[in-house]
Order: sequence, then structure tokens, then C-alpha cells
Amino acid sequence: MSSGGWLNVCEAEAATTLNSPAFCGGNAPSDISPLDDYYDYVEHVLTFGTESALNESSTLGRLLLLGCVGGVEAYFRAVLVELVRLCPLARAQAANQVIPFGALDYYGLDEIEWGLFDASSFAGADEIYKRTAKLLGFKIADGSSAKAALDEFDEVCHLRRAAVHARGRFGRGNAIALGLAQDEGRQALRVSLKGLHGAGATCHSAVRAYNRLIYRRTVERWIATGRFKRDWETDRPNFKPLFDLFHSKRDRCGPRDAYQAYRSLPLASPP
Repeated sequence: MSSGGWLNVCEAEAATTLNSPAFCGGNAPSDISPLDDYYDYVEHVLTFGTESALNESSTLGRLLLLGCVGGVEAYFRAVLVELVRLCPLARAQAANQVIPFGALDYYGLDEIEWGLFDASSFAGADEIYKRTAKLLGFKIADGSSAKAALDEFDEVCHLRRAAVHARGRFGRGNAIALGLAQDEGRQALRVSLKGLHGAGATCHSAVRAYNRLIYRRTVERWIATGRFKRDWETDRPNFKPLFDLFHSKRDRCGPRDAYQAYRSLPLASPP
């Protein structure tokens, strides 16, 4: 049979060997709060989305949307890991969660908390609500501003699913979730500069709302359970790491440091 036979509908496959380690490098831990780390990452992602670049490439917009949601997911993982580490009440709440045995070998005892998220995705509000309840014991109330912000972020996640799994084409589930008119036929994701910045603003609102809520609820729980001793030198080793975990130096609002925040606590007396 000639080389032009009936099987040759495309080029034949090639034997390839992917050098996966060549794609990998060290993972340096961040020395800033998860919120500021999120800001740095997502705002860098957004710089690639110029109006001309987005007009020239529909693929670019989808990739940048994926980057924004990935930044939000990384924030949630980081803040939950650190809170389970430093808050004994959160750690007790998370104590019954199952971690794969292999996670102990991979992460080691110093980072075993990361094993809580090995099979998890935070690209959706439902998973955020579920993990917050299981690991922290906090329910995000219906009608709250945090619930509204996270529900809005869920719409960005539906856009992201279309971008990742179907090259921007909306499936039935995503179309229904986004309220797309079915009589207009199947639609595809188009990311304009205005739309990209709108998605970025929605991501910012979601992480800010969660950051403020979980910090407030944790401090309130510490007060209610008598964890504060009403003395700065005594409480500093516990409170300062908590404040630093949630405090944004980028936003420059509220107390400038842990001591100033401590002085404003409802039950704390200044030294």
C-alpha cells in the first residue's frame, strides 16, 4: 500500500519523552500575607491584558481569566493552612479531616496541613463554603456581604470552566448558571478589557470579604473562649501571627500593626 493510503488522514504520531523535571523549580515561601501575595500575583496577571492584545487573541483572555481564579484559589489554600496552624480552635475543628497517607511523606510534619487540600479545588463558592465549615467551623450566612461577594465570584468560576474545558464554549450547566438565553443558541466566552477588569474586581471583592470575615470571626471566638489574657506581652505571641496573616500592607487601612490592632480589641486593655 502506498504512503498515500486511506489511513493517512493526518501526520503520524511521534515518539516523545517529556522531561517533566525541566518544568519545575524551587517553591520559595511567601513572606507577606496571603492577601498581599494574591494582590501581587493577580495584578501582575492583569497587566498582560491590554485592549489590543485581547482583541487580537481570544485565547489570551481565557488564559488570563484562568490566572485570576488560580490566584484566588491559592489565597484560600494559604489562609486556611496558616489558620489551622496557628489557631488551636481551628486545628481542633479540622482534627477529624482525612489526609492521604502519602501526604505525610510529601509534605512532612512541618507542612502536613497542605495535605488537606490535595484533592480540592476552590474554583467555586460551594467548595469554599464547605471547607470553611469543615476546617474552621464557620458558616457564611445567607444575606451577608461575604456571601454576596463569593456568589458573584462563583460566576467568574463558571466563565473559567468554559475557558479551561471547552475552549470558551459554554456547556448547558454553565449557560444556565450564568443566565444565558437558550434561544440564542450555544455561546462562547469573549473576554474584553472591561470584562477582564470586572472579573479581577470580583476576585478582589471575594478575597477581601473572606479575609475580613474570617479574621473577625476568629478574633471573636478567641475573645469568647478566653484566649486573650488582656496583657500585650502575654498575648503578643498568639495575636501578632493572627493579625499578620490577615493584614494587608498594600491596602493601608485600619491599624498599622498588631499592637495598634490589639489596643482596639473589645476586651483587651492597653499595657
